[in-house]
Amino acid sequence: MPQLFPMNWIMLTSTLLLSTILISICIFFLKMNLCKNQELILNKFNSIQMNW
Repeated sequence: MPQLFPMNWIMLTSTLLLSTILISICIFFLKMNLCKNQELILNKFNSIQMNW
């Protein structure tokens, strides 16, 4: 029983670390996509203004 406990702790901590890293990467990519979309929208808006 004492041997199982540390293993469970290691598994728990590793899964937590992995999940946090994955979530942070996902958030980073989401922000990147949002920034790109904003740039595209701004460019379109500017082009429309130029046409007017």
